[in-house]
Amino acid sequence: MPALAANHSRHVVIMGNNASPQDMQTYLQAHSPVTKHVPFAFQSIAGWRENSLVISVRGTRTKINIGGLGEDLSWRPFIDQALANTKYAWTYQNNMNEWLKSHYVMILALNSIASTYNGNLRRAAKDRKLLHLVIHAMDEGHQVLEKNGVTVTPAAQKQFARKNRRLLYILLKMMLSIPISRILLSDKAVSANEITALQQAFADLKKSANMATPHWDELQQYFPLERQSS
Repeated sequence: MPALAANHSRHVVIMGNNASPQDMQTYLQAHSPVTKHVPFAFQSIAGWRENSLVISVRGTRTKINIGGLGEDLSWRPFIDQALANTKYAWTYQNNMNEWLKSHYVMILALNSIASTYNGNLRRAAKDRKLLHLVIHAMDEGHQVLEKNGVTVTPAAQKQFARKNRRLLYILLKMMLSIPISRILLSDKAVSANEITALQQAFADLKKSANMATPHWDELQQYFPLERQSS
């Protein structure tokens, strides 16, 4: 962070999962020698680094969600120019803080699946109780966000977990049964340190919401002990 703040670039895009984008933006702008514009982005790929290899999955055009934290990006043309003639398809979000929080609620719920059966997702696909627990926990996570004034983004994510649970269950079961899920939902796809940071951020939101989340609390038991105690 200090090195990034000291950089004289006026436009810095922060990519990836982020538990506290507002704090990061505030720090960078406060410690920068120049006026700094700091939007946030997330590219829809999955994978991890293993020894000297990068194991990943992506489409022919990688999708990127990008935006500020509620403010208008007056310098969109710079972003458009930078991404033009690339294999990226980008969508601007009005509030990436809400998008990122919504995303990590989903990530935390889904990431517990691989941990349950030591990465054996085909076995997890047959665990009806676990999959329903994940779906209910995801809905509770969305409710925690809403209690904190966060609009779940995209709205379809909330609708699936709250009103289309049977369809979400079928889709989740199908996804866990195909080979690509070993990358998309692998317990290696999100690092232990990253999961711990996201869990702590959500715990703070949960405390602020002051609401019962029995399914979410039960799901935490499925995470490895080293993650829970980190």
